[in-house]
Amino acid sequence: LLLYCHAGCSFEAIIKALDLRLNRENDSPVITDTYDYQDALTGEPYQVVRYKPKAFKHRRPDGKGGWIWNINGITPNLWHREDLEQAIADDKLVFICEGEKDVLNLRKYGQEATTISGGASTKWHPSLVPIFEGAKVVIIPDNDEAGRKYALYVANLLYGWCSTLKLLTLPTKDVSDYLATETVGLIQAIDKLLQIVDNTKEYISEGAVTRDEFNSFRGVNLYLW
Repeated sequence: LLLYCHAGCSFEAIIKALDLRLNRENDSPVITDTYDYQDALTGEPYQVVRYKPKAFKHRRPDGKGGWIWNINGITPNLWHREDLEQAIADDKLVFICEGEKDVLNLRKYGQEATTISGGASTKWHPSLVPIFEGAKVVIIPDNDEAGRKYALYVANLLYGWCSTLKLLTLPTKDVSDYLATETVGLIQAIDKLLQIVDNTKEYISEGAVTRDEFNSFRGVNLYLW
């Protein structure tokens, strides 16, 4: 059973309301991965921490060998930014994904990819946009409503800066699932993915929505449009 409450109800409240009895003995969160980032403006380090069962937290060094479990004052950055900038300078194709796992899977097979810490809930700082001037970019969102909205937000940010810009929605949950479910093998799966990219039309922006228009929609997140 997978359930997410947009009203913010606690796990325990949901389970109680559904009258469910679950064995939570083996559900203690365990850190499985940490992803290193640097503040987009200051270069200060911070991390995205991945847990099992699947969950994410952010932290930053406290200067005493420990961690502060928030990123207050941090400007979110693109992952592997230096590699990304070099790939753009070398005129290579770059992928923008919604999570670190997708980036790792693409990079594992020779593709340049990036994401921003926090995924689909993160607003890009304006200083990140000019990085993509003249770049060849493919945006691959998670195949859900939040992912699609976020991909449009990023595409409209980058529109006009890139030499080529494509928005690709795969039939699977994300690009990692696509690579894992392709029965032809991972190397061939990458080749098939690149063929799909070649056959995808250029993204054409339908125009930015003004702030006044957004203000007429109560509850709409401006940065998830």
